[in-house]
Amino acid sequence: MASPAPKVVIVGARGIGRHHARWWYVEGAEPAGIVGTNAATLPETVKTLQSMFPFAGIAGTSLNDLIHRCQPDIVDICCPHPAHARYIHETINESDARIVCEKPLVFDPDKTVPQLLEEAEELRQLIHEHERDFLLTTQYPVLARHVLDDYHQHWPAESILALEATLKTPGKVENLPPQYIWIDLAPHLLAMVHQLFPEAHPCWEDMNLNVVGQDVTIMLPFTIGNRLLKVTFNTGRTHGEPKHIKALKVNESLYEFFNAKTPDGHFGIEIKTPETAFVVEDPMRVMLREYLNHNILVGIDAAITNTQWLLKTYEAIVRHVQT
Repeated sequence: MASPAPKVVIVGARGIGRHHARWWYVEGAEPAGIVGTNAATLPETVKTLQSMFPFAGIAGTSLNDLIHRCQPDIVDICCPHPAHARYIHETINESDARIVCEKPLVFDPDKTVPQLLEEAEELRQLIHEHERDFLLTTQYPVLARHVLDDYHQHWPAESILALEATLKTPGKVENLPPQYIWIDLAPHLLAMVHQLFPEAHPCWEDMNLNVVGQDVTIMLPFTIGNRLLKVTFNTGRTHGEPKHIKALKVNESLYEFFNAKTPDGHFGIEIKTPETAFVVEDPMRVMLREYLNHNILVGIDAAITNTQWLLKTYEAIVRHVQT
């Protein structure tokens, strides 16, 4: 007899959460409920989900209520990041559910960096104490692994000495300060380095950055044992076409990422170089599928490292902008 589909409650299903909900459904889980902060917009959100897949879950404004009504196996937190910590606490206090959380783990512009780091560490201790599976959805390492596999096939003898990771998007908020764009996009890029090279340590004293308008470039070397890896991170906004600029340069080889369809008809990513092109599954889909199989690609300890690197670079951008 087949096991019942794991039930998922999604907190915040209007934005990225609707894509989470679809992937949960595609991968065999049951989106059993959604939590929103605005009761007036919930019917519209339900209709949007029903247009994407056969959503038959319930909707409400209280996570506590939906936990008791749905008895979820997983709570997926996709709300604005200032509320992440509150919903993680509520999930642990009110249920035995596993936890998925959108990036960044914690951020609130009204809190200081020390406060945010303390909040993140409290979450780590809470999650370990209650022995909860936790996933931070910084999914770009999935793409980066495809890139490195391809690179090593073409240049098996080459050591990786330099990476340049770029992520620029249209954005919904006009004139959003560059440090907040960094907070939104950089977790993906930082996770690439940490997941591909777990022993990498940032050389903070050698960090350089440049800010032009909403675009941020940070050059940050990392030590990996006795060798040096030079890394450049680029975030920012696009204006017109292309709407999204997503790329990873390995040494001198540029890999660009474009939206595509996989053979099963679902959203995927085409990875292109001047020499080749291939289509892979959407990295979010892969992350959630692996999580359902109890393979956690970015757990709470990795999420803490991501948060530490993110906030350290954020502070540097703020200082640069204010001078």
